[in-house]
Amino acid sequence: MTLLPAGVKVHLAFGYIDMRKSINGLAMLVQDVLRQDPFSGHLFVFRGRKANLIKIVFWDGTGLCLFTKRLEHGVFLRPSNVDPGGTLMLNSAQLSMLIDGVDCGGKLHLIGETVSEMLDHVPARLRVIRICRPRYGCRACGTIHQAPAPERPIAKGLASPALLAHVLIAKYCDYLPLYRQSQIFARQGVEIDRSTLANWVGSACWWLEPLQARLAAHVFGSAKLFADDTPIPVLDPGRGRTKTGRLWVYTRDDRPWSGPEPPAAVYFYSPDRKAERPAAHLQDFRGVLQVDGYAGFERLTTPGDIVLAACWAHARRKFYDLHEATGSPIAAEAMRRIAELYAIERSIRGRSAEERRHVVIPAPGHSSR
Repeated sequence: MTLLPAGVKVHLAFGYIDMRKSINGLAMLVQDVLRQDPFSGHLFVFRGRKANLIKIVFWDGTGLCLFTKRLEHGVFLRPSNVDPGGTLMLNSAQLSMLIDGVDCGGKLHLIGETVSEMLDHVPARLRVIRICRPRYGCRACGTIHQAPAPERPIAKGLASPALLAHVLIAKYCDYLPLYRQSQIFARQGVEIDRSTLANWVGSACWWLEPLQARLAAHVFGSAKLFADDTPIPVLDPGRGRTKTGRLWVYTRDDRPWSGPEPPAAVYFYSPDRKAERPAAHLQDFRGVLQVDGYAGFERLTTPGDIVLAACWAHARRKFYDLHEATGSPIAAEAMRRIAELYAIERSIRGRSAEERRHVVIPAPGHSSR
């Protein structure tokens, strides 16, 4: 496609022109016949009587230029329903078709098509859903009838379920803070304060509580769990700084031994790291709990229905730090043996528990029994 600078127009002259004219003669035609300024920077296209020759005159800022093209076969295309004495404005695509297109005068028929694709983006847009509920009155008895208003996810709120879902996904899946979402909405012409968005998120969580409870029941129904916690900064209004809260996660994943249940994770927030927090979360759990070295988990073993399993990753970390600091050969040997255990685990991962029990892999230098 021929790309034209911004503001440049293309004038296609109709009628047959004496194509023997030089650049000066064509410039005079532009001025006297077309009533245009040949020094305007626009393009003026002329077509000869045989239609196999075109000339384009234009001013490039330093002087008049002449572009000429003659076809050895066929003719140049042009519209046939325009006044022979007039002109036609062309865009870049039309100019390219005029220069490249060839027409022998024969009848055209479809021989195929060229298909190409472009990846497009349709921006999201906000809209107002207007709910109209006619009221009907009875002249005989004076009663008024009207259909009840549809239920809203937030009482007297403006947000539809789709908008609430968008805000929640943007915040928790795309990690987009509410103040940035507020700015995005403002660019679309809708002012939604961050505090309003925060109220929407809190209200939407009420609808998700049954889902969270069902997810927790699925997770705590496993006979083996992984538990961990991490600190998170939490706003502390009035103090000018943040405080530290805790986010607890409990995960079940039966895939390493081909368990039938799907993997899942459930999260809980607490303002501190007291031992009573995991005790409350795991009050209905019975089985093996894989944890780090946090002492608060120890009290869970008192009733006798929870067995703690240490984490090899946390144990290996101590040997790694020691080896990095001192080059201890004992720490190096410990990491080597842990690596052998990891290799055994990789070789049996994905097999059923029964298959795993029957696999005996001798350590280097030892014979299996």
